Amino acid sequence: MSVLWQSILVLGGLLLIGLGVREAWTQRRMGCFGVRVEGVVVRLQEAGRGGDFKERTYAPVIRFPDEHGVAREFVSTVRGTRKPEVGIRVPVVHLPGSPGTARLDTLGHKASALAISFGVGVLFLAVGVVLG
Repeated sequence: MSVLWQSILVLGGLLLIGLGVREAWTQRRMGCFGVRVEGVVVRLQEAGRGGDFKERTYAPVIRFPDEHGVAREFVSTVRGTRKPEVGIRVPVVHLPGSPGTARLDTLGHKASALAISFGVGVLFLAVGVVLG
């Protein structure tokens, strides 16, 4: 493996691990200071995957009331091939005074955000160090 690729993998791994640390810090802040409300899936945002768009992915659009009762919406960052049901109630958390920080407040979404950044970061770092 060339030194360039090794450097790219190591730096990419460190960057992803840094993003994982940032995500862990954000989750801690949300856990300590976040405003918890109930949201509702109001529609789905659909996207195609691949050149022929045979496989579709879906992200729920969630409406929730902020701490002043104003209706807000956000699109979940987690996409999947399964269609979530429109109308289901979901837990939402956001920082006080910042409804734009809203996110789903489920263990699965928290764990996947951490696992992706840390897992891929460690993988890149390991490949860059071991194969370098």
